[in-house]
Amino acid sequence: MAEYHLDINGGVKLGDYSSIHDYMEFINKNDKFTIMIEKSDKRNIDIICRMLIDNKFNINNLDIDCNGKYYIEAYRDK
Repeated sequence: MAEYHLDINGGVKLGDYSSIHDYMEFINKNDKFTIMIEKSDKRNIDIICRMLIDNKFNINNLDIDCNGKYYIEAYRDK
């Protein structure tokens, strides 16, 4: 099982969605994928979670720290 990390510094921009989608292509079954987003709003987080689910990922954890950073931990199911 491999682990992949993607950090998005600053707010989520349109190009970040494309980068996330491209990054998902490298991840195999049972691999762990963590996305850290420095600054975002709930709407962007919901879109990213939907992208993961639509691409056969299960979300293990969705958390926000005291500095406002979001952490999404997921793994590819299929």
